[in-house]
Amino acid sequence: MRPVRLNVVMTTFKKESFVRANVALFEQLLASDEAVAEGFTVSVVDNGRTLEGPLSADARIRLYANPNAGGAGGFARGMIETLDAEVTPTHLLMMDDDVNVLPEAFVRTHNLLAVVVPEYQEAFLSGAMLSMAWADAMGEDVGVIRINGVFGPVKPPRCMSDLNCIVANEATEVGDTDRQYAAFWFCCFPIEVVKKQGLTMPFFVRGDDAEYGLRDPNRRFMTLNGICIWHMPFDRAKLNVFNESYLSVRNELVIKATIDSCGCLDMHGMINERFHHEICKFEYGHVEMLLDGLEHFLAGPEWLMGANPEQVLKEESAMKSVDGPFDVRLPVETIWPFEGDWPLAPKEQQRFDRTFNFQIGSERRLRPPEAWGWMINFYNHLHPIKVAYCRRILFFNDDRKTGHFTTMDRARFRELLERKKVLMGRLDSEWGSLVERWRAAKPQMTSADFWRKYLGL
Repeated sequence: MRPVRLNVVMTTFKKESFVRANVALFEQLLASDEAVAEGFTVSVVDNGRTLEGPLSADARIRLYANPNAGGAGGFARGMIETLDAEVTPTHLLMMDDDVNVLPEAFVRTHNLLAVVVPEYQEAFLSGAMLSMAWADAMGEDVGVIRINGVFGPVKPPRCMSDLNCIVANEATEVGDTDRQYAAFWFCCFPIEVVKKQGLTMPFFVRGDDAEYGLRDPNRRFMTLNGICIWHMPFDRAKLNVFNESYLSVRNELVIKATIDSCGCLDMHGMINERFHHEICKFEYGHVEMLLDGLEHFLAGPEWLMGANPEQVLKEESAMKSVDGPFDVRLPVETIWPFEGDWPLAPKEQQRFDRTFNFQIGSERRLRPPEAWGWMINFYNHLHPIKVAYCRRILFFNDDRKTGHFTTMDRARFRELLERKKVLMGRLDSEWGSLVERWRAAKPQMTSADFWRKYLGL
C-alpha cells in the first residue's frame, strides 16, 4: 500500500455558502475513522477576500486570503502553500468551490491512490462532473480540446442511474487521444508533478487546468465511478462573455504556441467564427474583447506577466452588453427559442455572410428601425433568419423579461473589421517569433518565485 496524504485546494470567489457547506463535509470526513482522514488537509484560497477565518476549529482546514488572480492564481497559491507545508502531502486535489460532493469521493480517491500500479503513480485522477439539475446526468469525466478550440468531454454524456451506462462508463478507456486534460473541478495528482513541471500559467481562468494536464505529453489519466462532483449546469445563455471572448482567444493561443500536441488547433477558424457571429449581432463590445485577447497574445509573455489581472477583468468586462428589464411584447415563437428557425435561402445566406448581416453595401434593403430582430441571448450563436436586414436586435433571456438591444453601427463595424485584418496579419507574420518567446518565458511564468511576486506574497 502506498502512503497517501491528500491536500484539497479549493479556490473560491464570493461563494461563501458553498464553501461553508463543503467545510462542514470536510470536518465530517476528518472526524471519521476512514483511512483518508489520516494526513487529510484542506487549503481554501479566498480570491474574493470575503471569508473570515478560521473556517473551522480543526487546524487542518486553513484559509488563505488571495488577490483575485482567478482560478489559476488560487490554485497556484494552493500549490505554493502545499510545497511549504511542514508535512508535505503526497497528493494535491484541486477542487471548485461551487460544487456538491460526497465524502465517498475522497474515500475512493485515497483507496485508489494507495494501490495504484507504478506506471500510473504520476497519473492525473479526474473526477466526473454531474449536474445539480439532473443528479444522474454525467457531463464530463476527462476533457479534450478539439481541433476547433472547443473544450469538451472524452466520454459521451451518460445517465449514471442506468446500470448499462455505469458499466460502459467504467469500461471506456481514456488517455489514448491527444489534447486530453483533467478539469480542476476535481483533479488529483502527486506533489511530485508540481516539483517537476511547476505551477499553473497566469491565465486567470479558462484553460489553466487544460494547459496543466497537457504540459507533459506522456501524461496518463485515471477515472473511477463514484469519484465525482455535482455542478450547476453550464447555461449557454449565461456564459461569461469575458471568458468566452477575451480569455478563450488569448489563453488558447498560448496553449497552441507552447504545447506540441496543440499546434494543430485551428485558432484562425475559431477567431473568424466568433468574430462573425458577434459582429453580425452588432455585439461590438464582445468583438472588442475578442480582438483584445488576440492583441494581448501578440504583445507576448512580458505583457501577461506584468498585467494586473483584476484591472484587465474590470476593463474588459466593461465592454459586455448589460441586460436589463424591457417592456415589449415578444413574438409567440419565443415560447421555444428555436421554433420557426428555418435557414435563409442559400443566396441570401451568402449575402448575409459576405456583408456581415448587411453592414456592407446599400441600406435600402434594411428594415425600418422599429422592425427589430430578436433571438435568445446565446453567446457565439446566431440565427440569421431572425436578425437579417435589421438595424436593431433584441436579445432576451430565458425569463422573457430581461435582455438588451444592439444597434447597427456601420462606422464601428468598419473599424473592427480593419483591426481584425491587421491583427490576423500580425499573427501570421510573427507566429514563429511568438512561439519562441512564449516557450522561453514559460519556465519563469510557472515558477514559485514568479507567482509569489505576482500575488504579492
